[in-house]
Amino acid sequence: PYGFVGREQSGENTRGTGGVLQRVERDISVVIVASNLADRLGAAAAAEIETLKTSVRASLIGWTPASMVEPLTHVNGELVEARDGFVWFEDVYSAPTYLEGN
Repeated sequence: PYGFVGREQSGENTRGTGGVLQRVERDISVVIVASNLADRLGAAAAAEIETLKTSVRASLIGWTPASMVEPLTHVNGELVEARDGFVWFEDVYSAPTYLEGN
């Protein structure tokens, strides 16, 4: 799996006076790649993707990274591509945090 921050959406400033405090909804994308060249159309690799998705989700859902304030939750997932015996699947997780400034 490969992970990266795919999108960030900041909320309104929640401090009425003095400084800034904003909640940031951060989407972490995890791309899972499986290959099984026994089937060039990707059906064999698709079965492997299901096993990998289960493993990745079990590891990430409920985990709170050190820089976050809440545990990761699953947002969505989608097939990115399937060809030549490879299957790419992207899962997106919500990882909220806060921005503070003077």
